[in-house]
Amino acid sequence: MNRISTSIFVVTVACASIALHITISGPRLTGVTENNLAGTKSLVFHFNTKLDETQKPKFNVTPEVKNELRIGSDFIELTFIEPLKSGTHYTIEVGEIYDTRSKQTTIRYQFETSPQSIAYLQR
Repeated sequence: MNRISTSIFVVTVACASIALHITISGPRLTGVTENNLAGTKSLVFHFNTKLDETQKPKFNVTPEVKNELRIGSDFIELTFIEPLKSGTHYTIEVGEIYDTRSKQTTIRYQFETSPQSIAYLQR
């Protein structure tokens, strides 16, 4: 009987800690979609909960590239207005992302563009 009580207690504590983490944590990143339409690259960051669309997140792109940020119900889309440099490592940091419960999070995403290649044709 004592082992059963201990097991029930452990399971209860584990469930409570998971519920607490879900309650107090901010939105979590569930995926990133990279789009490349007509030479314009955009990144869509998908989240597990509805975002507060009235709060504009702070963001930084390194190296600097002109861009636009759009917030949707459960995503943030970053569109690069100017072309990205080939063979370059980019880091994106987006902070103060709020959900509708006023919980916040910060994300960091890195990607690298392909190096430019040149082909020579000979006769």
